[in-house]
Order: sequence, then C-alpha cells, then structure tokens
Amino acid sequence: MKDIIILAMGITNTDCPFDVDEVWGVNTSYRQVYGLGKHERLEGGHLSKIFICHRGQEYDYTGDPIFDWDELKLQVERGIEIVSLFDIKELRKRGIPFTRMHFKTLAKKFDTEYYSDTIAYQIAYALHLNTVKDKKTGLLKLKEPMRIRMYGVDMYDSDGYSTERGGVEYYVAIAKTLGVDFWIHPDSVVCKTETHMPYGFANLTPKVIDIHNVLELQKTPKGIKKLVKMRILDQIDADKMLRALRGEDVTIREATDEDMLGWMEIRNSPEVYPGFYTQKEPLTLEEHKKWWESRNQDWKKYIIMYQEKPVGILNIAQLDHWSPEIGYAILPQYWGKGIGTMAVRLAIDWIRRYGKQYCHTTVLTKNIRSIRLLDTLGFKFLGEAREGEVWMTKRLS
Repeated sequence: MKDIIILAMGITNTDCPFDVDEVWGVNTSYRQVYGLGKHERLEGGHLSKIFICHRGQEYDYTGDPIFDWDELKLQVERGIEIVSLFDIKELRKRGIPFTRMHFKTLAKKFDTEYYSDTIAYQIAYALHLNTVKDKKTGLLKLKEPMRIRMYGVDMYDSDGYSTERGGVEYYVAIAKTLGVDFWIHPDSVVCKTETHMPYGFANLTPKVIDIHNVLELQKTPKGIKKLVKMRILDQIDADKMLRALRGEDVTIREATDEDMLGWMEIRNSPEVYPGFYTQKEPLTLEEHKKWWESRNQDWKKYIIMYQEKPVGILNIAQLDHWSPEIGYAILPQYWGKGIGTMAVRLAIDWIRRYGKQYCHTTVLTKNIRSIRLLDTLGFKFLGEAREGEVWMTKRLS
C-alpha cells in the first residue's frame, strides 16, 4: 500500500504519529519537525519531502525572510527531497538539488488549473505518482491501494478558510473517488460546513456560524489567549494579534529629505502605485523630486515604522482646511498585519490634537482593502470625488 502523511504547520501537526516513511512537509515545516530555532521537536518526527510552491524568497509578517537556503541545503543532506513548483534560482545558485513538480503536467492530468495552495498540489502530486489511465475507459485508476492522512491542515484562520480550503477539498474528493483511504484530522475544518452540520439542519444564527465566538474573542487580549487554549490560534498568530491590539509595533516619525528616495521606492511599488488616482506608472526621480519639494507647510510627511523598520508612508495634507486629508501606503509584504489601521489611527490622533474636528481621505472604489480599513476606523462615505474614486470622512469630536 502507498501510505503518505501530509504534514502542514497547523496546531494538529503535534498529533502526527510519523508511523510511515513518506511524510511530506510544506515550506519550513521541517523546523517544527526537527526542533530548529524556537520550535520543540515533534516526537519521532521525520520528513521525506518538502514542498515549495513559491518562485523564490518570501517574507513573514515581521518582514524577515521565510526561507533559509543554507538551512534547506542541510535538510537535503539529511536525505529529504525538495519538490518545487518553480525553478528556484536561489536553490540552483547554491547547488541544492530539487525535483520539479510541473504545473502543466498536473493541470493536464486532472483537467483543471484549480490549485489553491501547497496542500492541494501535494494531494494532486501524490495521486499523479500513483495513478494511470485505464486503457479501456480512459479514466484514472490507482496503481496500488493508497492511504493519505493529513495533520496540521487545520484552516481555522479566515484566509485559509476562504481562499485555500476549496482547493484542498476538491482533491480530497478526487482521491476518495479513486478509492484512496483519505483521513482528515477531526479538529480540522476541511470538508466541514461552517456550522459543522449539514445544510438544512441548522439555523444560521451568529452563534451557529461562529461556534467558537472567534469574532468577539479576537477583540481582547483575554479572548485571544482563550483562542490559543482552545487550539484555534497558534501562539505566533496570537502574539501578532496581541501586538496589533496594543499598537506596540507601529509608530510614525516625521520624514526628512533623507527619506525622499525611500518614499519614491514605496510609491513606485507595482502593487502600490495603482492605488493612486493620478499615478499610472512608476515615477521618475525628477517627477518625484518635484512632488517632494512642492509640499508646503500645510503638509506633514511621515514614515510608518513597524518593529523599527520603515514599511510605509503617511501624509497629512491641507492642514489649513477644516478637514485635513490623510494619505498612506504600505509595502505589499507588510499588508494584512494591521499596520495601515494603526498608522491611520495615529494620524487621526495627530489631527485631533491639532484642533480639527474632521478629517477625510479619497480612495479608489476598486481598493476594497483600503475601504475596509477606513470603515473599521469609522470613516463614512461622503460622495464621489472623481470617477472611480470616493470621499470618505470622519468626525473627530
């Protein structure tokens, strides 16, 4: 029998029995398995494969690099095979061998490009290695009996639940249709409804939908600690949420002329500048310098600092107006960490101390992320500023 364990980085990975040779990890899960860094070694832990589905280096919520290529090289020397979706130059540069998992091959075999995360690729790859087409029917069939078990594929967080879970469930269904004995940890939400009950058997009240009261608990330090105790959050995510609640990691400092080039770098980020109404392409140094020098005493320019690193820009304009305007931008690798929310909150406090009773901003209608941020802080729609752009205002008194 082909027996595989897929081991992700959720809390339930501590229950993994490691009772088979084929244990497939993801990204840096080897640190948990072998107890590297601040992690405690998982009892009996070992890996046979590490799957990477990134084109190269990625960064965590602190801005630190996720992959340590020299560390990965040591895992290969340990006997672990790296399976990569892409031809990663950092691996080739260091002479680290890896096996390509070709997207076109998987897409053609399963007649779909629906791959929502690394776990979906792992299941598809496992099935790819252990299936052939039946000559008579043209349908896939197993080469030999197969069992797949998943540990650490919990998907309690909102991003995993909403954007990744569907792809995993899709390949679970394919596997089961092929006759694979597929086991999912009972504490995982994969292949479960939000109510944990079949449709039609539960009234969709808030209590039923949010059975663990996560929406309320995440608002306070005490509640976050309870979510950790319930094994819904791991400590790393909990620490991030606690710091965001306290605003400890985010500060703003007034920009100086030495920040001009750094400001331009953020403005010219491919993910950032489409959010500016008037900027359709990266600025030249001459264009940026002209803008920088044109700001007068009615403007305040700030650098957004996260854990003492410059990660964004913030300006407070029209200080001579009854409602000063706030503008901001964050480097894309720091999105989703509450930095923008805290920075705008600091700007609001500054404007309030300056003696103003209102503030406002303009935002593109397609910039849903920013609109949600402003809505969270109590900004209200005032009307259309320009085509495709709206005014949002907030009363401070």
